[in-house]
Amino acid sequence: MSETEAGARAGRRRSKRLLSPTQKYEIWLQLVRQEVTIAEAAAAHQVDRSTIMRIRTVAKEGALGFADNTDSSRFTFRRTYARWFLT
Repeated sequence: MSETEAGARAGRRRSKRLLSPTQKYEIWLQLVRQEVTIAEAAAAHQVDRSTIMRIRTVAKEGALGFADNTDSSRFTFRRTYARWFLT
């Protein structure tokens, strides 16, 4: 039995998979176009469904923040969500 199999059987968590900004954008586009479900996107990119939900939530909140008319909150909002989405 390899270490990978032993770790999986012992209930260890998978190593965290980081998605590039391009991958996040592609996932978001697929969700918006209703080409895939959240579960399908998660399986295809080998991440948890909560990761896909977070991508969708951040994109939605970012869109709502850009529509906000207050300059100071818009700058803070853009910087915060742009930093998350681009990492």
